[in-house]
Amino acid sequence: MDQSQVPFTTSWPSFGGGPVNRNWRSGITTGRFRAAPQIAFQVDTQGSDVSATPTVINHFVYFGDWTGFLYKVDAVTGAVSWKKNVTELVWPGGVGATNKLVTRTAATDAGNGNIIIGTQVQSQGLPGNPNGNQGYVLAVKASDGTAAWKTLVDESPYAVVTASPTVYKGAVYVGVSSMEELVDGFGIECCKFRGSVVRLALDTGALLWKFYTAPDVKGWSGNAVWGSAPAIDEARGWVYVATGNQYTAPQDVLDCLESSASNEAKLACVSKEEGNWFNSILAIDMNTGALAWGRRVSFFDVWTTACIPFVPGVTDCPFVESPDYDFGQAPLYFPGTKCASQTMDILVAGQKSGWGYGIDAATGTILWKTYTGVGSSSGGMQWGSASDGVRTVFYQNANFAFQSVPLTNPAPGSPAVASGGFATAVDICTGQIKWQAAIPITPARQSAAAGPPVYVRELAANGNAYVVYPTLSDDGKLVVFDAQTGKYYTTLVAGPGSSVSGPSVVNGYLYVGVGYSRFGFGANAEKHGLTAFRL
Repeated sequence: MDQSQVPFTTSWPSFGGGPVNRNWRSGITTGRFRAAPQIAFQVDTQGSDVSATPTVINHFVYFGDWTGFLYKVDAVTGAVSWKKNVTELVWPGGVGATNKLVTRTAATDAGNGNIIIGTQVQSQGLPGNPNGNQGYVLAVKASDGTAAWKTLVDESPYAVVTASPTVYKGAVYVGVSSMEELVDGFGIECCKFRGSVVRLALDTGALLWKFYTAPDVKGWSGNAVWGSAPAIDEARGWVYVATGNQYTAPQDVLDCLESSASNEAKLACVSKEEGNWFNSILAIDMNTGALAWGRRVSFFDVWTTACIPFVPGVTDCPFVESPDYDFGQAPLYFPGTKCASQTMDILVAGQKSGWGYGIDAATGTILWKTYTGVGSSSGGMQWGSASDGVRTVFYQNANFAFQSVPLTNPAPGSPAVASGGFATAVDICTGQIKWQAAIPITPARQSAAAGPPVYVRELAANGNAYVVYPTLSDDGKLVVFDAQTGKYYTTLVAGPGSSVSGPSVVNGYLYVGVGYSRFGFGANAEKHGLTAFRL
């Protein structure tokens, strides 16, 4: 579709802006994207961080904060319509509550007057609460913020829902993750959790099917599904997700890994049991929950935080060569993409390794793989990517190792080497890097681009297009590049407080969460957890 014909954007109903998860918008404003957009309003969350992508539905913005509240605010004024305690949505009045819960997922429009969210425990202290549960999916009435239904999607006390839900034709699709791999670094017994994808009835929350990503055999665990949101293939009736690393494997598998010299031999070790879908892209039948195809991209990755470790003397890393290269985001789906003489359905995803992949949606065949830059256990690419909706995907790379990374096709004005975060534009058909640009923030530690970017285009037929990258700078800078060339355009300041929230863009406004301080990175919000800019 000619993007100039896309109507003026009036909603942002889910993490990626729609069920194919492409994270783009045309028609962002009837005028031009100003070089110095003004703050329209900020929402006081009393210093509580907001790291989820805000959604915009029927002129209201929905988001959760890390104190454990869910908000509905006016999209123009920021006036709070309601503010609800997430724990009390699960346990009315807090009676019987075993955890204090938060939501960091995008609140997805159910299309029936409800929004859908996922939950996790608030505390970042470990080992958490092994006596209760935290991984719920809830339907919340948009009118008054009361719970319509709730579903516990996994019995593990460490299970969490950090991937945002996708709603499609009467059902909710969401991945299930866990905090269990973290406790191993503190010498606590690990692990039993198996990652999964669930389908729930939209009206009742009833579990319709559950697809596990790890074998149901003692010793196997992990393969969580934890970033962005599932993508829908309407024509084939499939849902696409991506998975993370293994936590554990049976001892004979670990022995096999230790004694194997080649990567191919190590892959054979971890493939001894069927259904071990770590670091994989998966296509799952939406009706039955059966696997249509799976594609692993790593040879091995059996990892927990004992491989760091946090506590001196903890030395039970499952396999020390494992890199912790999850897919921290589901693929973006591009049906009917014209590539040279053929039309293709292509999935594109980025990995914490710094590798990007193009995959044939019909078969799972890897069409291309492109190394964009350095990876690490913290990224690399995670949480989500953006696209122009047609031919280009935009990756972020946090470069949490803060290495010097030579850039391919450096954008005008960008240095040839990035020492912190950087942006990458890749051709969807070929995997060719169109441009790369260093995030222009110093010192380098302030420039990590850890949150999902967003592509925005002006309404006019000859309108310009830009990509907006949130950063972990203490003042919440969002860096804007020209989408065509990668040339730096402007910076928006949303803080105080870092930003890993994917921005949403509706009716000429850009909404972004403020505040993030986890695992030694970023800065907390000081007062405001949501900032809206008038573009």
